[in-house]
Amino acid sequence: MLWVLEENHAGLSSQEISRRLEVSERTVRRDLQTLRSTGYPLTSVGSKWLFIEGQGLPTSLASDGAAEEISRDRILSLDRAVRSRHPIEAVHWSPGPLGEVKLDLAPLALHFFEGSLFLVAREHPPAGRWRTVAVERLARIEVSHRRFPRSVNDGLESYLAGQVVADAATELIRVLVRFDPEISWRVAGRIWHPSQRVFPQDDGSVIAVLRVPGLAWVTAWVLGFGPGALVLSPPGLVRGVLKALHETQAKYASVQQQLSQLDLFENGT
Repeated sequence: MLWVLEENHAGLSSQEISRRLEVSERTVRRDLQTLRSTGYPLTSVGSKWLFIEGQGLPTSLASDGAAEEISRDRILSLDRAVRSRHPIEAVHWSPGPLGEVKLDLAPLALHFFEGSLFLVAREHPPAGRWRTVAVERLARIEVSHRRFPRSVNDGLESYLAGQVVADAATELIRVLVRFDPEISWRVAGRIWHPSQRVFPQDDGSVIAVLRVPGLAWVTAWVLGFGPGALVLSPPGLVRGVLKALHETQAKYASVQQQLSQLDLFENGT
């Protein structure tokens, strides 16, 4: 739905979205309200729904194919598996000591929570325990050609109405970044991620708080502000930013040597 709206800048009615996505108009209206209430910059003009001018998909959804970032192909593959009741095998990345874990799942639904997309599933073969995993943390997804029985869906509505939020929250990483007063307006004046909260400080700086499943795009986001941003948490993000800075410094060290030799040549010495 988000990509359909992104591609139609003039906006679409709930009826038009319903036809394009082949879902009920009631589902479209419900999901649009949910997306807007969780922070996506959506607005309605007459019967049309569209992104607020100058705003679009958050960085984590706009990117396509980078590590730990959500991609359109991945979502479409999972959506087809849900609708056709095909089991999947995938690798699930965890920031903790477990690292990568292989999962066999019966995918039952895609669920949106705090600006991130989650797969609701049961461990396969059915019917194992319920699992709610961030789509951003899934890699090397393989969809089986066989089907799991409809009975695996038993209890899905009650799970979505209760436990799913708590399980999804465990997939999220809390990120705190401090931005200097000189650039605080840039951070506070834009929606970078639907989960963001911005807290002004007495010295004019701001602290941005995000809850995200992966850190790859956050690392690039922080580096884009240069020395004006300082990561406070989590330690994994601090290490990621430091690693990127060290690698960049090493590259420029060799470039600097080449520039020095070039300067000597141009000066005729």
